[in-house]
Amino acid sequence: MIQTSFAGAARARALGLYAAVVSGAAVAGQVLGGVLVSADLFGSSWRPVFLVNVPIGVVLLVLGARLLPAGGPSRHRALDLPGLVTLSAAVGLLVVPLVLGHERGWPLWSLAALVASAVMAGVFVLVERRVAAPLVPVRVLRAPGTVPSALVVFGTMTTYGGFLLACALHLQGPLGDDPLAAGLTFVPAAVGFTVVSLGWRRVPHACTAG
Repeated sequence: MIQTSFAGAARARALGLYAAVVSGAAVAGQVLGGVLVSADLFGSSWRPVFLVNVPIGVVLLVLGARLLPAGGPSRHRALDLPGLVTLSAAVGLLVVPLVLGHERGWPLWSLAALVASAVMAGVFVLVERRVAAPLVPVRVLRAPGTVPSALVVFGTMTTYGGFLLACALHLQGPLGDDPLAAGLTFVPAAVGFTVVSLGWRRVPHACTAG
């Protein structure tokens, strides 16, 4: 939506604000998660953290209907239902055993699911080559730099997500912090990320002027 709704300096400013919101939301999630776990609502321990997105989603739906521009892309595409189904199956068969497999001793079903995920990924590729309006157009992947960029983004996000989890566990385990204190530990990093997100456009100019 940012790419289609903004241009030039306005687009750069919107991307900076978007990055700042994302960084703030990441830390807000850590802090709010710590508050909910510490509160132990109705003896539910950590489980309410999965309900946080419900009120946020409702608020965004209401605000989106009022604030987002009306209309859509000029060219409408049919939904690639076969691609959506096969991709969802491939991702689900990969994620579920990775999440549950270790703590359950890697039962046979988890290993079978990983193999099935690879098979469904292959089916997804075949489906995408046959449909008229694919979910992931092959021509996009053939553009110079697209695949390396996607791999970099994938590596960055998985590394950052793993860092948040490992750091939170370390803070609450060996260091003995409670969930709220562990969540607040990430606030300085978010502030730094937010400042950089809002001011990155000035860096090239400052370097040139220097």
